[in-house]
Amino acid sequence: MSKQIRTETSKTDIQQANIIQTEKIQAQNVNPEQEWAKTNQADAEQPEAGRAEAKQSDAEQAETGQAGAKQTDAEQSEARQAEAKQSDAEQAETGRAEAKQSDEEQAETGQAGAKQADSQQKADLSSGEKEEDEKETTDVKKEKLFGLEEVPLDLPAKKKTPSKRSWKKIVIIVILLLLLLVLLGAGAVYSWKADYYKTHFLPNVTINRMDCGGLDCETVISMIQEQSREYSLAVYGQDNEQLGVLSAEEIGLAIDIEKDVENLLAMQEPWKWILAYRTNVSYDIAYEVEYNAAMLRERLLQWQAFQKDKMEPPQDAYITDYLPEEKAYQIVAETRGSLIDIERVCDVLGAAIQTGEASANLEDAGCYIRAKITSEDAELQKRVQSLNKLVGTKITYDWNGEEFILDGDIIHEWIIEEKGKYSIDEEKVADFVALHAKENDTYGKKRSFVTTLGEKLSLPSGAYGWKTDREQETEELMQLILEGKVTEREPVYRNTAAHKGKDDIGSSYVEIDLSNQHLYLYIDGSVVLETDLVSGNVSRGNTTPPGVFGLTYKTRNAVLRGATYETPVSYWMPFNGNIGMHDATWRASFGGDIYLTDGSHGCINLPLSKAEEIYGYVSKGFPVVCYYY
Repeated sequence: MSKQIRTETSKTDIQQANIIQTEKIQAQNVNPEQEWAKTNQADAEQPEAGRAEAKQSDAEQAETGQAGAKQTDAEQSEARQAEAKQSDAEQAETGRAEAKQSDEEQAETGQAGAKQADSQQKADLSSGEKEEDEKETTDVKKEKLFGLEEVPLDLPAKKKTPSKRSWKKIVIIVILLLLLLVLLGAGAVYSWKADYYKTHFLPNVTINRMDCGGLDCETVISMIQEQSREYSLAVYGQDNEQLGVLSAEEIGLAIDIEKDVENLLAMQEPWKWILAYRTNVSYDIAYEVEYNAAMLRERLLQWQAFQKDKMEPPQDAYITDYLPEEKAYQIVAETRGSLIDIERVCDVLGAAIQTGEASANLEDAGCYIRAKITSEDAELQKRVQSLNKLVGTKITYDWNGEEFILDGDIIHEWIIEEKGKYSIDEEKVADFVALHAKENDTYGKKRSFVTTLGEKLSLPSGAYGWKTDREQETEELMQLILEGKVTEREPVYRNTAAHKGKDDIGSSYVEIDLSNQHLYLYIDGSVVLETDLVSGNVSRGNTTPPGVFGLTYKTRNAVLRGATYETPVSYWMPFNGNIGMHDATWRASFGGDIYLTDGSHGCINLPLSKAEEIYGYVSKGFPVVCYYY
């Protein structure tokens, strides 16, 4: 901007000088173009030394020219004013014309000079140092030509203006120097930061969930120790019930953290501190914790849950007695109780403290003394299944017409245990069979009988009636119970009767009245046949025995043999050993007192037709009742 101001000042001074010099030349009748030519020729011939001297005297000439110009301006101004006053009246029009003409000439001359000076100045600015020197030399010549050396001008001394290329070099050098300074400053700051992070943790470093970026070891250690003093451990029991809270002070908690923190700091790479701003690093120091075990135990014993009178021992699961309502055995689940193993608790809590846990559940950690046998115990389950299999037996008996059920209500009393296995007491089963056989068997028992003639008799039992095979029934019943069978059953009989019940004769039978030597055949309560007969010879000791019997079998065309006889018969129906009913075709008559002296060997002799008819009605086991009265 200062350069522009100097340039504009120079232009104005030159214009003023040109006007003054033009007036002088006109007064002397000197041709300006010739003077310019002379001046330029002299400049061409002037040696380089002259140019240097001219430059050296520029400043002095400018000052002299400025002073002279000021003095001349004042004199000329007074002269013009005097001349103007004298000629105002006489030559007003002439003066105005001349003044106007003079002003136009001066303006044209000044404009030409100014244009010439501006063009020369622009050319000088675009050229190098040589052109600048030439411009200055030309200006000096012009000043000499127009007598400007005598006019002192109050202008600042001109300085040498650098070229555009020089300016670019200077700018580049300055920028490079600035960059160098910036780099040196940045390097110094980076190095200072690196040194700082040799004793401090890098940014974005978290230790034990605490922000430790930019902190030194001592501060971090103090923070962690303060954190440890705030430590507490919540203790939970059964059903997640809180039993209490242990504080750091109550257990004498102390930590040793110094070496761990120092090791973490030593692991850092301080020269990479700038990268730490882009990453997060987290450390969890598993520092060594020390606590006072005696203080811990003492504090626990103060809690209500650890009072002996508040603890209940557990109960093992077990199998109930037989339950008649369910007709089964059941498992009663164990009771967990509230008995705590204090030694186990101390170990568990000690481990939790050392690992910095915030809570501990004693139930999950197995600190409660539990039942040894639970309801899920495999052996217990197996045992109850075995028991229920036995009592699950259900046998619906039909024992000679008596119906009853044998089930767990009775069987559970027969169960015995041998080496963890369950079985049935065979002796008790045999007693059961014997009892029911005695109650329901009719074989060998006397019977009440009402004869056709209306006589009530008590008859001895012959080979007839219901008789249980006790040994076989005991064996089979044992097996059924062990298998847990559910079934309907009749006992194993050695002998059976035609009809079930105490009155096992029923309504179909053969009635032999030995006293009257007469036979009746009843079918479903009605007499379908009757006939006289001849029984055993009483005089010979072959009396037919009384009693109730069952037909052993029947057959046709048999030969009856004895010690002294061999007799063929058409219908043979034995009922008491070798005594039976058969046809006796050798007899001409039946009934009466024949049996007393001419009776049989003990059999019942019948007419052929009656024997044939009876044969058609009877079958094996058909009742045969023989009696005397």
